[in-house]
Amino acid sequence: MKRIINFCLNNSLFFIMLFVGICIAGVVYTAAAQREAFPKVEYNYVVINTLYVGATAEDVEKLITIPLEDQLREVDGIDELYSTSVEALSIIVVKLDADLKNVDKTINDIKNAIDRTEDLPDDSQKPIVTELSTAMTPIIDIALTKKGGIPTDRDEFELRKQAKILEDRLLEIRGVARIDKKGYRDREMLIEVDPVLMNRYKVSMAEIILALSKKNINIPGGLIRQGGRDILVRTIGEVEEIGDTRRTLVRMNDAGGGITIGDVARVRDSFEEEVIINKTNGARSITLTVLKKESADIIKLVDQINIEVKKFRKGAPEEYTVKTHNDLSYFVNRRLNVLIINGLGGFILVLIVLILSYGWRISIFTAMAIPFAMFVTIIWMVNQGVTINLNSMFGLIMALGMLVDNNIVVSDNIYRHLEEKWPLRDAVVKGTAEVMMPIAATALTTIASFAPLMFMTGIMGKFMWVLPAVV
Repeated sequence: MKRIINFCLNNSLFFIMLFVGICIAGVVYTAAAQREAFPKVEYNYVVINTLYVGATAEDVEKLITIPLEDQLREVDGIDELYSTSVEALSIIVVKLDADLKNVDKTINDIKNAIDRTEDLPDDSQKPIVTELSTAMTPIIDIALTKKGGIPTDRDEFELRKQAKILEDRLLEIRGVARIDKKGYRDREMLIEVDPVLMNRYKVSMAEIILALSKKNINIPGGLIRQGGRDILVRTIGEVEEIGDTRRTLVRMNDAGGGITIGDVARVRDSFEEEVIINKTNGARSITLTVLKKESADIIKLVDQINIEVKKFRKGAPEEYTVKTHNDLSYFVNRRLNVLIINGLGGFILVLIVLILSYGWRISIFTAMAIPFAMFVTIIWMVNQGVTINLNSMFGLIMALGMLVDNNIVVSDNIYRHLEEKWPLRDAVVKGTAEVMMPIAATALTTIASFAPLMFMTGIMGKFMWVLPAVV
């Protein structure tokens, strides 16, 4: 041990330069480190949603769920399959093996298996495969309300318009992955058929349905080669306005005139049936939930979102109110402030106590070990892909106290030898060597107490791994 200490003293200039270099690099790495709420954890669950509008639960199970499950059983790395078939929707939850090493390959195999399923109904939507991970965690909610509420469809249309404007602005921010909407009902055209008019014009319900299906189409028409050019032909007949629906021809009458939808039914613009009522402070609202990209810094991103919300609030009509809530960056900021305050407070208090006890020279070098150790840890974290999150900051805060204790023990023993009239170099060598083994034993004891957390399995093990690693 004394040889190592003497080697460090003999090459003191090199180690001083190394110390300064690590501190400078630590400042740079700290500024560049990504901050987020939780560690990057894959839950080893994949959810497959398939929409089949108008189908019963039995039809969904027979035509959607069972064919997909048959294909998924051929994929390696799947532990269990859970499925739920309800009216118009199939939900399949795939649990991957806990010890699976190549998760990305298995997820790609799942997507390929879904694509190979050829016997799904033509009018069902394409299955959506979603991997569950902490990257999908919402970071902030933005609620839009209108003074006086939205008692009519017109009021709701206006609120939807403002929500769409804000959504488009937020999606332009770098780092925003997607925005989920709550209380944002899809537009629907309601056609209320009058039986009396149907009887008068001798029109059946089947004719009305057939006329609407023929009117609302969008199909490819092939390719035309002309003059060395390829021209794509497409038949577009999608209905966008109420007037188009009213003028849709059902059939010709006996007098040679046309019978339209407007002759036998009332058409109005409305919304899909409300299943969930979304409110903010007791008022009906539309809530935009922002999800960030995996590489985005949560604090910087939320700051940009708040700036954009303030700009929108200034330009929006006065009757609209915009409020933010469920801000996840608040908790990250609070824990980060605790870390900074503890670090600075510990540094200053240790410095004051040591100066009063041992003088300024030993005190400064002892206190400098605190930021040095923090910088070394942060450099390691960034290189290993560990972000500054609630778990890693908790580990850093815990380690601060242990750093201070060990530094004081070494400094006190060196100072004791100086009081005994030992030369400075001998006091440093002997004082450090005498307490190095007890300090090493203390460090090993701490490592031994945290080490089992690094070998925890499952989702909890992935969450907890960063805590013992940082300590």
